[in-house]
Amino acid sequence: GHVVQTGGLAVQNFVSAAVGMAVAVALVRGFARSRTGELGNFWADLVRGTVRILLPIAVIGAIILVACGAIQNFAGIHEVGQFMGGTQQWNGGAVASQEVIKELGTNGG
Repeated sequence: GHVVQTGGLAVQNFVSAAVGMAVAVALVRGFARSRTGELGNFWADLVRGTVRILLPIAVIGAIILVACGAIQNFAGIHEVGQFMGGTQQWNGGAVASQEVIKELGTNGG
């Protein structure tokens, strides 16, 4: 259920951000290498952008969000005590990891 959906959304978010980066790199190469017909390897730029730039930033950002109190689990609804008494129900989910890549790639909210 949730793990498959999270994985699918994460792949889409990483790839869409990496495609934008790879296109920008190709555009810059096109202007810089105006006298040659080669722009480089799009697939290599896509993989490098994902592995060398987006993944490290996303991991560090998710750790920071978890340290600040963002939810990162696959649990269902659980009760949380409030400061002034009473309880509140919270949904579980992979919020920290999804929010970082969503913001990096400007994919929604």
